[in-house]
Amino acid sequence: PDVDEDAAAAVGELDLAAASGDIGARQLAYQAKFVDAVLLSFHSRIQSQRVALLLREVSDFRRMPLSANEAANDALLIWGNAQPEELCSTYFPELNAAVVKDEALAMRFYVRDNQGFFLQSVNASDFSKGRILALAGPDSAFATLFSRSDVCSKPVPNILHIADDSCVHVAVL
Repeated sequence: PDVDEDAAAAVGELDLAAASGDIGARQLAYQAKFVDAVLLSFHSRIQSQRVALLLREVSDFRRMPLSANEAANDALLIWGNAQPEELCSTYFPELNAAVVKDEALAMRFYVRDNQGFFLQSVNASDFSKGRILALAGPDSAFATLFSRSDVCSKPVPNILHIADDSCVHVAVL
């Protein structure tokens, strides 16, 4: 049979346009639930010192046992495991505490295994003053964690969302 290719292409475009419109509307409706949850508690989260204190327990790598021995490894496995429950139930209800806890573990092990990259001189003009694990700024743990999604053994977007949302308070503490 004779088929008019221009007519077939036009019909295909119309079908695609109609389907895309439906998908777009569904995506917006789905995303609106998350946006509403974030906006609902935005001001209370950004002003909360409690969020900063909880986050410090989860992600202040300077306080963690980062040695390469069995005791430090066992302590690191459970370090900061209680805080994601409160963070998620009270301040970040759109996030799953078990997922945040798992991501925090991946983040802790990444920093432990790569801590040499994040050590910076305490005093740039006097190297005898020692070195400290840099949390923020150039060549720091968080700069690296935020740089790519494949830094850790798995993506850690939820815990980084909490850190990003709370970074003002963490810098103060």
